[in-house]
Amino acid sequence: MTDVKQGDPFAIGWSQENRDSHISQQWGVQPPYILFSKHIPMKGMEKFNPQWKRINEMVIYSQVQDALLLAVPLSDDEVKRKIERGYSDYVHKISPRNIHTPQETYADFRKNNESTL
Repeated sequence: MTDVKQGDPFAIGWSQENRDSHISQQWGVQPPYILFSKHIPMKGMEKFNPQWKRINEMVIYSQVQDALLLAVPLSDDEVKRKIERGYSDYVHKISPRNIHTPQETYADFRKNNESTL
């Protein structure tokens, strides 16, 4: 993983080139793209849902995020209310949103006893 805020610009650039090449060659997806990942909850998140083993995350670079999304910081209480209200998990939107999902993703879901919708 590269540190895009403090890392070496040359290494960051090659990391992105390597990622683009892998995604293009292995998954058949051309840039621009948005990655979705699963990872263990970050410190402090367990107070929202102690049952989480891995959470879904949309991964996009800050330049793309700044251009496409309005990001508004939320307080812990606002986050908790939004979680309790329910949300649309992206794994339930794979087909309707034309999300390309490589076979490695489904294998990872199965390995972690997660839904492979």
